[in-house]
This record gives sequence, structure tokens and C-alpha cells, in this order.
Amino acid sequence: MNLAMKRAVGCALVAAFAATAPAVATAAPAGDQAQVWEQQNAEIDRYGREHPQDMAGLERLVEKYTGQKTQVSVNGVEGMLTGEQAQRVLDGRRAAWKLADKQGVDKQRPDAQVMGAVPVDAFNVSVQFIPVVGPPRRIKARGNWDFRDNYVNGSNPDDMSSVSVKLQGCMRILGTTTLTYDYRGNQTANAAYLKDSGLSTGAPISGIRDRVSGFVTNFDHGFTEVLVQNDCAAAQIGAAYAFEHNQDSNAGLSASAGWGFLSIAYTNITPALQKGSGPIYANF
Repeated sequence: MNLAMKRAVGCALVAAFAATAPAVATAAPAGDQAQVWEQQNAEIDRYGREHPQDMAGLERLVEKYTGQKTQVSVNGVEGMLTGEQAQRVLDGRRAAWKLADKQGVDKQRPDAQVMGAVPVDAFNVSVQFIPVVGPPRRIKARGNWDFRDNYVNGSNPDDMSSVSVKLQGCMRILGTTTLTYDYRGNQTANAAYLKDSGLSTGAPISGIRDRVSGFVTNFDHGFTEVLVQNDCAAAQIGAAYAFEHNQDSNAGLSASAGWGFLSIAYTNITPALQKGSGPIYANF
């Protein structure tokens, strides 16, 4: 075999190897990975806003991208639950509300006969941790409220919603979001505002301008969500939630909050009911 033929065979062998050799995996550039995380977080955030009462569905999406379950506390239930467990509890309560309404039981309750009183089962509350995908270390603490559909009493003064977070080390609050919905699941506008950022207390307070139009409340359910960032090593964070509903009064009010409490003072007698979750904890 002459030199020219040897060169031709050699080139053919190299080309054949290049065509059949498996591709070597390379790490995605940092910019590309950050974009992926951003898209995943946007999907989680969008789902949470479009389905604010679906803790189980939100948990499944979080677990898909982070491998983690979510921690939840529901009023009246001891200890922490997963999103799926909490969903079963709350769905059971909603079913009981609908059955009672169908049977007319609501009108027969003793507390419903007290003029101006807020029925003790008018609403439920819960709190849920939602991990944020990718660095920096971030997590959301979401406090949820949910009124039974046949409760129609929105009036002065404004209601108050507060998520309190127990921060450690380099943790800091980045922002607070509160959204409101009617019983059909439509997001309602101009019904929530940030009353206190909670940057010094760790307990932001949002006001809910509860109103009724055409026998439909603009605050049937909703959430207050606090975004926290940890700039140091992983550590434990705590969260708890409280919601106070009042009705039929022109009283002024002042509000303060801290870890595990929400305190409302009215200038005159005002029927009110406050409910709170238990604490939940997570490492991030």
C-alpha cells in the first residue's frame, strides 16, 4: 500500500470513529441553567396564582423541580402536613360546608342567630412553605384563607392578613404579595394592600378591603405570600399565619404583628373573628 492509499484509509477510519463515537456530555453554561430555574419558578408561581386553593397540585409541581414535599399547617389540625394531606383536610371541610348549606343547617346554628357575630366556621386558614428553585437560597411562606361560599358579609373595617416568619442569621424578607379571589375563582382587583412591610418584625401585614357586590364577595379566598432569601449557610426558618375578619362597624383600627401573633385594636365594638395556623419549619 503506497503512502497516498495509507493516508486515505487513515482519514476514512477517523471519519468513521467520529460518526459513531458517543457525544461527551458537557455542563450547561451558568447562564442557561439560571434561565431554566427562572422558567421553573415562573411555572410554579403561575400555577399558584391560577389555582390558589390547590395545595396538592402546587406541591406536585414543587416536588417535580426540587424533589421536596411542602410543609403545611391547617387551623384545627395538630402538627405539620404535606400539601396532599392538607388538601384532603380542606376539601373535606368544603364538602361539609356545601352539605350543610344544602340542608339548611347553617341557619340553625346558635352563633348564626347572634346579631353581628362572625360564625366560627366562616373560614379556614393554612400556611405552606414553597421552595424556590436554584440559588440563591430562597423560600416562600404562603398564608391562605378560605371562606365558605355562602358567607356573604364584606364591610368596614378592612380585614387583616399576616404571615410571620422566624428568621435566622442572614435571612431577610424580599417582598410580600397578597391576592384575592371571589368564590368562582376569579382574581379580584384593588382588594388588598400592604399595611406593614414587616422588615423589622418579620411579620408583614396586608389589609383586605372586603366588599360585596351582587351577593358576591371579593375576598372569598386568597393568600399572602412572603419571599425570604438566605445569604449564608442553610438554616431553619419558621412560619405561621393569622387572618382576622370583622364586619358591620365603622371603627378605625390599628394592627401589629410578630412571630406567631396578629393583634388588632378597634376604636369601638366590632364583631371579629381571628384564626391562625400552627407553626411550620423548613431548612433552606
